Amino acid sequence: MRWTKLLALTSALSASLFMPLTWAKNVSVDIFALPSESIQNLVKENSQTLSHLGMTTFYAKGKQPHITLYLTEYPEQALPKVKKVVHQLANQTAVFNLSAQGISVTKGNWVFIDISWSKQLQNLADKTTLALEDYRAKTPNLPDWVKNYPNKLAAFNRYGSPNVFQNFQPHMTLLANEQNASLETFKRQVAKQLPHAQGKVSGIGIAIVDPLGQPTKIIATYPLRH
Repeated sequence: MRWTKLLALTSALSASLFMPLTWAKNVSVDIFALPSESIQNLVKENSQTLSHLGMTTFYAKGKQPHITLYLTEYPEQALPKVKKVVHQLANQTAVFNLSAQGISVTKGNWVFIDISWSKQLQNLADKTTLALEDYRAKTPNLPDWVKNYPNKLAAFNRYGSPNVFQNFQPHMTLLANEQNASLETFKRQVAKQLPHAQGKVSGIGIAIVDPLGQPTKIIATYPLRH
């Protein structure tokens, strides 16, 4: 009987060694700059214009307007550490000026509100990347489009994101892969009078995101120092 129990225990331990480690699941997480109300209102206004033309923006779907600082994958168990690091970054960073100027439409019909580059915004993105890249998943999924851009591929291989450091291009996304022909009308309208707004970066947020980089769950937001 004793040998039977020992054999059963050994079999159970052996099986557990080969069970999938569900705790090691990776999630896509965006660390983002939170724009102040005046910048968010620009998103709202352009969303309403697009709605009148028959298009539904991410804002209209309830997504938080945000400016991505560092988006990559993390093991789920790393999220408490990510929250702690981002909270520290927010405590160390003072509120700074932010300018939105113009609209960009890519060849794939992604529509962005362009955010003007600034040293403060670049520094925050750089500090965020350096502070968190040690905790990221080491083999994140590579988006197919990145393969066409050697500089972005190199950044992805090193930091798990193609859009960091010299590739950082701040923006807020309104639409992705839009197929409505009225987008051409919108492009003509904004070309006559470029949308613009002045505001602040008021905080840093953390969100789990979908494959389009849009928040599905806001984990935390932290205000910057005043």
